[in-house]
Amino acid sequence: MPKKFKFSRQERIKSEKEIKELLATKNKIFHYPLLVKWEIQKREKPPVRVAFLVSRRKYPRAVDRNLIKRRLRESYRIYKEPLLKILKQQNLAINLLFIYISPEILSFTNIKRSLSEIFVDINKEIQTLDQR
Repeated sequence: MPKKFKFSRQERIKSEKEIKELLATKNKIFHYPLLVKWEIQKREKPPVRVAFLVSRRKYPRAVDRNLIKRRLRESYRIYKEPLLKILKQQNLAINLLFIYISPEILSFTNIKRSLSEIFVDINKEIQTLDQR
């Protein structure tokens, strides 16, 4: 498997402090069923760090939450490469927090489509930052 499609441990946000900071940030993008909070930083490695949140209140069964997070991780892993290229060119890094807000469990195709639209929007935001 090519290395570019991996989702390594260094790319994951595990710190509660970092997640709270992302929840407090004003930068957000919404494409149903996902709300993404993001924050640009100046660091070298890793260029992208990610966390996935699924509400325990909406999905009391861990099996359902894990299914949704698995679909989110897989979609992210597929679509992250163009974002990595742009960030490396501009020597930036980004933290992303994906929040699943749908009341029902959607198919992998719907989640993948939403995530691809979000990445297009994030790429546009990064390019506008570069022009400033």
